[in-house]
Amino acid sequence: MTNIPKIDTDKSRYDFDDLNAIIAVLLGEGGCPWDLAQTHESLLECLLEECWEVADAVRSRDDRSLTEELGDVLLQVVFHSRMAEKDGRFCIGDVVDGVAKKMISRHTHIFGKDRAGDEAEALETWEANKALEKGGLSPADELRLVPRTFPSALRAMKVFRKARKLGLLPGDASSAVRASAEALSRLQSALESGDETESIARYKTFILESSKISAFFKINAELHLTNALDEFINSIR
Repeated sequence: MTNIPKIDTDKSRYDFDDLNAIIAVLLGEGGCPWDLAQTHESLLECLLEECWEVADAVRSRDDRSLTEELGDVLLQVVFHSRMAEKDGRFCIGDVVDGVAKKMISRHTHIFGKDRAGDEAEALETWEANKALEKGGLSPADELRLVPRTFPSALRAMKVFRKARKLGLLPGDASSAVRASAEALSRLQSALESGDETESIARYKTFILESSKISAFFKINAELHLTNALDEFINSIR
């Protein structure tokens, strides 16, 4: 196998270079048939699942599980990078270089002349530097930066928080709660009328208005919904 490294299968401990070499073997000439059949698209579901398994490990405060799940995410990063390298597009070194440069350029309060005395100021500096990098985005483009692949509750929280910063979401938490209550009232009226199409439309509006509330609180809508579901399940006897 040309340019494919030889793997020592008896090492007591492996490092990042070993992992990169192992993936190179699996995706090289005579490598694993399943691995060779994969694409970035076919692996997307795996990547998303691994990320949520990391979240579960964090919530359970299980270090052993967290170590394993972070490894699975790292595997996805290396795997995707190696596939791209085979096509001559980019390699894992480009990925590492890019994120390192991003950390430096976004943390000008550490590596530059800006100053941040607390968490809020640090985040403000990060966002300002990010906006400079993106350059000239319209408000709609800013909102489109939130990935559509995010779970709906998480995406809604991110979109509405961005909208609030851009001045597109006026009012405060109380006005958001009132709007949600009004949407719920209209949903109730639609349900009582027996109009299914209208009921579905009103339900969508109610969900949207309720999701706006998270823009005014330092809460993670996705996390709290997950916890509420767990509480519901655990309440069943």
